[in-house]
Amino acid sequence: ETQAAEAEKERKRKEQAKQRALSKNKSRGEAEKRQKEGLQTVFFADPVQTVLSENLQPLRKVFDAFAKIGGDINSIDLAEYGKWGSCFGVLGHKVLKEIFKQVAGPKMDFPAFQKSLLHCLAYLQAADIQQQADLVEADDAVQTFAQLLKDLFKHMHLDSVPALRNTLKDFQTAGTCRPPFAAQQIAAKARDLSSKVAEGDGDAVQKDLQQMEAMASAAGVAEGELGNTLTNLRDLGRAPTRQELDSLATAAEQAKQSSKAEGGAKPTPGEDDRSAAVADTLPIGSTRGGNPEEKAGDDKPPQQEEEAPPAQTDEPPADRGKGTESTEATP
Repeated sequence: ETQAAEAEKERKRKEQAKQRALSKNKSRGEAEKRQKEGLQTVFFADPVQTVLSENLQPLRKVFDAFAKIGGDINSIDLAEYGKWGSCFGVLGHKVLKEIFKQVAGPKMDFPAFQKSLLHCLAYLQAADIQQQADLVEADDAVQTFAQLLKDLFKHMHLDSVPALRNTLKDFQTAGTCRPPFAAQQIAAKARDLSSKVAEGDGDAVQKDLQQMEAMASAAGVAEGELGNTLTNLRDLGRAPTRQELDSLATAAEQAKQSSKAEGGAKPTPGEDDRSAAVADTLPIGSTRGGNPEEKAGDDKPPQQEEEAPPAQTDEPPADRGKGTESTEATP
């Protein structure tokens, strides 16, 4: 009888565990659906489309530069997407791999690449898919993502042809990356937290600290001084002082220093020589006889780059950014 009772108890335990797993998977599936639909809505909102249109030409040229590594000017694979993420300090490779699976198949075309940018920004705001779903459904989601997209494009130097060219050249020749975009965001948030602490808004402070931890984790910079500082502040059990927030801002500023690419950007001996073409063949300004110092958004891409995307209703027009001028390139 004792053995029978134990066996029945074990059976019930396994059944309960199975039901919990099914419930968890169902909840995650529902959250992923909400996140995907929410990001789709945000992507096609006018403020976000305006930011994309204003930076369409230089963004396409960055995409082309990494696509040429694989010899296909119309798409990039996971390895090339990872190199793009490393070059501009966007996210860690683990998160980029997850995003690639969400928005692309074996290859990622330019429209899917544009959409993946919002997925990157979502992961920088929240690591959990449920939190991302809540984020994209918020009333201010469109304005939030439009501003984050502007910040990302500025971080990528899309407004400066010389700076963009140097970024790609440094990545190709020495494996030098842009500072982590997340560290830039954390430094700004750390400075803004002082006012919330002064107002006694403890809940808002804890929420921001959790968000900054998610940013650091997604960007792969949570293991160093920045991650330790965030953990210590979260575990204080009270609102941080101004001095403690200053230490967070300092750690974030230090994390903004350039670093080597994950896995190395410089091709190893014997590697396909096409990987050395990132900076040298960057199709900006001079590829069609233009002035390299011209505005980043004025250079019209080749005709083959303006091919209409597959006949799907959710793809943005390829020529939406024509005629849009961006900031003058810095001499």
